[in-house]
Amino acid sequence: MKTKCLLSFLILSFFVYSMSFGQAENTVIAKAYYKFTHQRDTIDLSRTSVDQMVLLLSPTSSVYKSYMRMVHDSIMLANIEKMKNNQIMGTGNPGTGTQIYFFQKPAKSYQFSVLVKNYVYEIPTPKINWEILPDTMTIAGLKCQKASGSWMGRIYDVWFCPELPFNVGPWKLVGLPGLILNAEDRKKQVLFEFAGFTKVQAGNEVIAIPKSHIVTTKEDFAKMENAFLDDPISYMKALMPEIQEITPPNKYVRRPPINNPIEIQHK
Repeated sequence: MKTKCLLSFLILSFFVYSMSFGQAENTVIAKAYYKFTHQRDTIDLSRTSVDQMVLLLSPTSSVYKSYMRMVHDSIMLANIEKMKNNQIMGTGNPGTGTQIYFFQKPAKSYQFSVLVKNYVYEIPTPKINWEILPDTMTIAGLKCQKASGSWMGRIYDVWFCPELPFNVGPWKLVGLPGLILNAEDRKKQVLFEFAGFTKVQAGNEVIAIPKSHIVTTKEDFAKMENAFLDDPISYMKALMPEIQEITPPNKYVRRPPINNPIEIQHK
């Protein structure tokens, strides 16, 4: 009991200090890690997507993105010359290029997506009508409380930690009085599993949309994505004329669209 009380005191003391003294509003003060699993096809289970995600947290903003993608991008930058020389590149699992940004000052939300180039478009901040339940559970030594809410056609059961004073969580699950650690939809097709939490004291990382991007809309991005999936080689050549030839390892055949997207209803 004493250990738990001490942990709560240290956590709260850290956040009070970070939010009150010498910290810029968008300076990262903590990171939460998640394992994300999405059964994207209810018939072909091999199309289940698994990614390692990270949620960067500041006093007034957050960004949710793929940790696997961060590693992949560093490898791609190191090998970009091989593409120009028409060499085949093996990328392994690149992770998702999508990032979700929430800002409180001003109150804006954005989705950042990669489709050869970087694109950003504004999205509505989710307003989820959460029902906070009396159930409690300890996750990684942190006491959590259960809540349920609907978003984009799915009902989610989540566990949030009031001791971590952030009103966000993985992906677009936001609006509870504490960081969401675990979340799962009722059909058990979308799962966010807590994988760790670290405090950041150096104060040298800031949440900001990358400067190199193209502003678009959700609808226009969907059109570009469809064109890319139809013929990725032609799409890349059109955007990157310095690349004369690209040799894919196999003949490209567009796969059928996934029949179980994470957002069943679109707003």
